[in-house]
Amino acid sequence: MKKRYWLLLFTVFWFSLLYFIDIETWIVLSYPFIVITFVYLLFTFIVFWYCIIFNKDPQNW
Repeated sequence: MKKRYWLLLFTVFWFSLLYFIDIETWIVLSYPFIVITFVYLLFTFIVFWYCIIFNKDPQNW
């Protein structure tokens, strides 16, 4: 359970910033996470369609 404390604290800290800074600054601070999430989802989508089109099983890679 201790391993998840840092994630909980980080989440609480991140959303508590909404009370101390304006929304535009919060969005700018969130850009790195938005970009990383977008790249991850794009990569997952590409791999997913590659597996469907070429009928590959990812477990055999």
